[in-house]
Amino acid sequence: MKEKQWKKLLTEGKQLVNETGEMGYADIKPGGEDYEWAKSIEDAAKEIQKLTKGKFKFSQMRPFDKYQGPYAYGTLNGSAAKLWSDNTDGDFFYLDCYKNEHTGDPETIAAAINGDEEAIKQSKKLLQRNR
Repeated sequence: MKEKQWKKLLTEGKQLVNETGEMGYADIKPGGEDYEWAKSIEDAAKEIQKLTKGKFKFSQMRPFDKYQGPYAYGTLNGSAAKLWSDNTDGDFFYLDCYKNEHTGDPETIAAAINGDEEAIKQSKKLLQRNR
């Protein structure tokens, strides 16, 4: 299909679609389009760090894309870790670290990191449900 045909297809009855899905640091800074999303993840990362007494260490917020969102970068027991969220409600998070995945609210994730068997079971159940 020629470029002219694509443009016509994209603009018929609507404005031209110009979404690349890219996210930059400006999007997650105060005043940025995705600031609230990033702030909810940062707050959760800091809460997990506090509850795990530093086993998880928050380093910084990083942009990813408009679909998966920003993430908190840090370390878990010395290994690189990323904390993600699918919304700005601050109620559901996913911590991705080599061979250590935890899902749930910040308290559940922290408890699982601290070795709480019930929290580990709950986190695994949530992981299975969301795959």
